[in-house]
Amino acid sequence: AGAHDRTRRGGSLARPGGLPDPARIVLGDALAPLPSADVGDRLPGPVDGVLDYTASGFVLLPTSTPARTDGGVRPQSAPPAGRDELSVGTLNLENLSPDTPSDRVNALASDLVDGLGSPDLVTVTGVEDNSGAADDGTVAADQTVSELITAISAAGGPAYEWRSIAPHNNADGGEHGGNGRLGFLFRTDRGLAFSDRPSGSSDLGAPGVPDLAVAPTHVQADGKGGARLTLSPGRVAPADPAWAESRKPLAGELTWRGRRIIVIANHWDARTSADPIAYGRRQPFDRPSEARREAQARSLAAFVRTLRRTAPGANVIVTGNLGTGDGSAALRSLTAPGAGLRDLASDLAPQDRYTADSGGVAEDLDHILLSPALAKRPHKYRIVHRASEFADRAGDHDPSVVRITLAPPAGPASVRVPQPGGPAERPDAPLPLP
Repeated sequence: AGAHDRTRRGGSLARPGGLPDPARIVLGDALAPLPSADVGDRLPGPVDGVLDYTASGFVLLPTSTPARTDGGVRPQSAPPAGRDELSVGTLNLENLSPDTPSDRVNALASDLVDGLGSPDLVTVTGVEDNSGAADDGTVAADQTVSELITAISAAGGPAYEWRSIAPHNNADGGEHGGNGRLGFLFRTDRGLAFSDRPSGSSDLGAPGVPDLAVAPTHVQADGKGGARLTLSPGRVAPADPAWAESRKPLAGELTWRGRRIIVIANHWDARTSADPIAYGRRQPFDRPSEARREAQARSLAAFVRTLRRTAPGANVIVTGNLGTGDGSAALRSLTAPGAGLRDLASDLAPQDRYTADSGGVAEDLDHILLSPALAKRPHKYRIVHRASEFADRAGDHDPSVVRITLAPPAGPASVRVPQPGGPAERPDAPLPLP
């Protein structure tokens, strides 16, 4: 009673800064088991118990297990891309490794195939090395990725290829020993190709091949009015102090039917607090991670500004778990003039704008942002609510996907055909407007 910031499916939306609605009541199981419940489920009878206080706030401890009724909330799905649409999704794999139970691997594969409609490109976070959390010096993740790609095929998806950069052991934060990384899953059967630079066959340690874990990718003009990356995939500003002991952004250059696209995957520092948030002694509470994310946002925004100065019409997509919501100072660094990216989540109704549920609070932590050249094209963006609201997926984030129309609309026979070698033939040239 009294709650007003609700999701369309019955959850409780975070208030600015991630604050919970004060009408929220948290139940604990210290005195009696609690039923497994999804967002939207209801407890129809009285819930009597003892009011307790923990480090995070007030908790009601029921003295008997309350009854539960199904609220009818079901996992969502997005349609696949059309013939002239490029689809790009983002998926948080939450520390996937060969130790991950097969049912969870299958659920993640279903998120990609059934939930996102098997996008052309998927940026993923949370891929751990072949030994998982074991701190044994392993950094390779080929077994982890192989199991995921196999599960995707078993779920009816296409054959995906993979690009990533292995970190140095325990250098990128996340679960100790896990060496989590970012990566790109992409399919080549619909016109998408990865621009490997150095080539995919180059051996690290060979003459002229840098240590990609620490070597930054740079932007260079291609001589035709466009911008290209010196390393693809390549890490963005890995030596910047903002990324110390954090997962560095991973940039990749791809072509979609000859059109160059630069995609940057991210996994910024998690939202943490030094003080209890809702009912702690110190108010306002201290949240030092905010300053870290703001520094990371400035670092990434500087890279995007360089891209857009080099090629104002560059097709740039920024994705991933940014750990922060719409309107934050960190996101404003990416959407302000200069970087000029458009956060697609901000176009959604507030009731639909969330990707994670923590302690009963729905937040928009995962994002897809487009450069102006892409944002002006017809596109359809959707957060697919199929993970965060369900008890058997506790801690998982909802995936999201954008479908961008990149082919020119059909026109009359008198439409002028660009001459070979002309400006319109550049890989990142804008298409004629309708």
